[in-house]
Amino acid sequence: MEKKTAAVIGIGVFGKRMALSLTENGIQVLALDKEQKIVEEVKKQVNGAAVIDSTDEHSMRKAGVDQVDMAVCAIGNDYVEDSIMTTALLSKLGVDRIMARAGNQTQERILYQVGAHEVINPEEATAERAALRLAQAAKGTHSDKG
Repeated sequence: MEKKTAAVIGIGVFGKRMALSLTENGIQVLALDKEQKIVEEVKKQVNGAAVIDSTDEHSMRKAGVDQVDMAVCAIGNDYVEDSIMTTALLSKLGVDRIMARAGNQTQERILYQVGAHEVINPEEATAERAALRLAQAAKGTHSDKG
């Protein structure tokens, strides 16, 4: 079976963890960010890395994003417009599976509308897992997993 490929766009805390976890799980990862320093920090830990303007179709094609099986738009909350434009471009490029990061419900709705297959809000997901751990501890069924 051919190894699956993924582009992770936006290599902040969330994006870096996503890229490394995908790599650890056997996915060939292309890590992309607009900051050279960030790309340099991650390039030896993934299959490929490049500095890119993810809102530019030519740049995305040149980097090979149109050839990946899946993509994660992990662009942070300070760049909502770039996140939305990148997600729409991933859809236009025909990426089979698109996951995008949202900071709020409005952004989540828009990301779905422009082509995301799955949207995650890291703060909400973390709060839900933390609350579950606290509730389990209070009931005496604590687990360190989650």
